[in-house]
Amino acid sequence: MAKKNKNTPTSDLFGINFEQRNAPALTTNIMWIHPAFKTHFTLAAMLRGFWVSDSVNNYTKAGWIISAGTHFNFSPKTRVQYSITVGEGIGNYMVGTDPLSAGLFIPGTGLELRKTMGHYLSLQHKWNDDVRTNIMSGLTTMEKNSKLPSFLTLYTTQLGINTMWRVKKFLTIGLEYWHDTRRNMNNTTFINNRFVFGMQLF
Repeated sequence: MAKKNKNTPTSDLFGINFEQRNAPALTTNIMWIHPAFKTHFTLAAMLRGFWVSDSVNNYTKAGWIISAGTHFNFSPKTRVQYSITVGEGIGNYMVGTDPLSAGLFIPGTGLELRKTMGHYLSLQHKWNDDVRTNIMSGLTTMEKNSKLPSFLTLYTTQLGINTMWRVKKFLTIGLEYWHDTRRNMNNTTFINNRFVFGMQLF
């Protein structure tokens, strides 16, 4: 008899009749700031473990994530920022993935992790010392696997814009808009539009 699925709500593997153990994740980050060009380069990595079992066997695999980013100042008020992330078994660690995107587990067969790549690009302009605007875009693509159900995500896109206003020294308010698309492996497309108003005290 197969064991009852006892996955936690944060589990990002697709499968049934399996148990998942909590496993540690190791992270590291290196940043280099160039003083002359007022730019920076950053490199980050994560190693995450997957420990799952069915009624007969235990399965373990290591997922990995590598992310690199930089920014460039066109002027004291305008900068562009870019980052790229690649990995296997990234799952919920990347914006735009669905809750079951880390990989596939088939009891009695094994565990397969899904490859993922993401890009992020933003342009920021400071109108003055208190008001700034950001234009942001993102693209996330996931490996296609015929063993996965077709309703899972193949790729997503995000396009957003916001304006932040520091009203007082400890009060900032902002308005943000996002246009998101999601394409599943069965070619079904979903579109989402979001408006967000926020307030920050710090």
